[in-house]
Amino acid sequence: MRISACAKVFLSFFLLLAGWTCAEAAYGNYGDGGNGGNGSNGNSRSNGSKKDDLRDLPPLDSFQLTQVGDANLMITITGRKLPRPDVVHEGSQTIVTLTGVRWEDKDREHRVRSTPMVTDLTIRQAERDVVVSISTEKPLQLQSTNGTAPANVYTLRLTTVDQHIKMIEEPIVTQQPQTLKVPQGPFAVNTPITLDLRDTELRDVFRLLGLHLKKNIIIDPSLPPALVTMTVRNVPLSE
Repeated sequence: MRISACAKVFLSFFLLLAGWTCAEAAYGNYGDGGNGGNGSNGNSRSNGSKKDDLRDLPPLDSFQLTQVGDANLMITITGRKLPRPDVVHEGSQTIVTLTGVRWEDKDREHRVRSTPMVTDLTIRQAERDVVVSISTEKPLQLQSTNGTAPANVYTLRLTTVDQHIKMIEEPIVTQQPQTLKVPQGPFAVNTPITLDLRDTELRDVFRLLGLHLKKNIIIDPSLPPALVTMTVRNVPLSE
C-alpha cells in the first residue's frame, strides 16, 4: 500500500510528538524521585541516622555539683560505661568533656547543692560529645578523678587555684603521727575495728561505726558531704 507524502509527514510528526511526551513524563518522574530522595525524605533519613548514631553511645544520666567548704567543689557524674572525663580550665571557666556520650534528658540537666562558688552551668550535646561548662567566681584546679574507664560513676574533686597554691607552699610535716585524743563519747573505746572503704560518704561511715558499737549516732546536719577512703585492720577505735 502506497502512502502519500502528506500522510508520511503527518505520521512522522505524530511519532515525534509521542516520543517527546514519553521522554518528558519519564524525566519528570525521575526528577520527582530524585527530589524526594535528596529532599525532605532524604533529610528525614539523615536526621534519623544521626539519632540512631547517638543511641549507640553510652548515656549520661546525671551531673551533680556539691560545694565542700569555701574552696572545694565535688562533681559526681553518673551514667553507663562512661569514658574518663577530660577537664580543661580557661580562666574562671572549667570545661568538662565526655567524648562519645549522649545527653538526652533535658528535664534534669544538672543538680546543684549549695554551691555559691558556681555562677553558671551549661550542659550541651556537641556532635557526639557532651560538653559541660562551669563558671565560678575564682579559677579552679583539678585535684583528683576517681573512677576507672569505662565507669558508671566518676567523682571529680576541684579546688580554687589560691587554695591549691597554699597547699603546695605549706611545709610538709615529717614528724611521727600521734594518736588522736578522742573525747569521752561512743568512740572513746579500744574496740578493734576492721574497715575497707572506698569513696564512701562520711555520714555512712559514722552510721556504720554506730551500728558496730550498738550506739545511737546523731549526725550534725551542718556536716558537709565528703567521701572517705580507708583501710584499717584490727585498729582500736579510739585511734
